Amino acid sequence: MGHPLGDAWERTSYDYLFRFDSHPVTNQVALILMDNAAFDQFHQTRGQPWDRGLHAQLLNRLADDGCQLVVLDSFFRELREPAKDAALAAAMRRQQHLVLMAEQLRVTHPTLIGAQPLLPDKLFLAAGGTNWGVGWLDPDLDTIVRRQWPFPSPGPYPL
Repeated sequence: MGHPLGDAWERTSYDYLFRFDSHPVTNQVALILMDNAAFDQFHQTRGQPWDRGLHAQLLNRLADDGCQLVVLDSFFRELREPAKDAALAAAMRRQQHLVLMAEQLRVTHPTLIGAQPLLPDKLFLAAGGTNWGVGWLDPDLDTIVRRQWPFPSPGPYPL
């Protein structure tokens, strides 16, 4: 499979935007993973949704510590346990800035191509101040992501 003419120049044009950038690098980011160790530590079951009470405890701790931004990469599509859902929504409202995950759905129609977000439940969306986002990456052949969604045509969703 060949590369389109000029593909290397296009990739380089994205890369050079960062070569001369003078923004300071921050190390004030904490990534909290729901990995194997976390599953064991918090007694969660693989294949089952995490206990929302744990999410609420974490968000309350972050609010108490003055966290400036929380991005939740867990999808809260539906309500489950009323008390824990209410505690999670209350903890979301305590955040200075909160962004919730939405999922990307592909609209299928015989003559149309499109995209539509699947949003969190209204309780959580309202608690988050309606801030939501879709993370969609388009890595090049060298596995470096240079573009964010919506991608220019041609792509999975033409503009």
